Amino acid sequence: MRQDVIAYPDAYQHERAQRFGVTQNAICVALKKLPVTHKTNASTPQGGRRRAAHLPG
Repeated sequence: MRQDVIAYPDAYQHERAQRFGVTQNAICVALKKLPVTHKTNASTPQGGRRRAAHLPG
């Protein structure tokens, strides 16, 4: 599991589950047992993203 996290740091849990042939819940439990931290994005503003409206024409 540790090698998979290193090889595919941005993979979703369902993608890892497919590679290992297990359920997503099993991946969740395994990741909790590993010292894996969540990736954060420091450049994202506190207020979140702004949505822009695009009108045709």
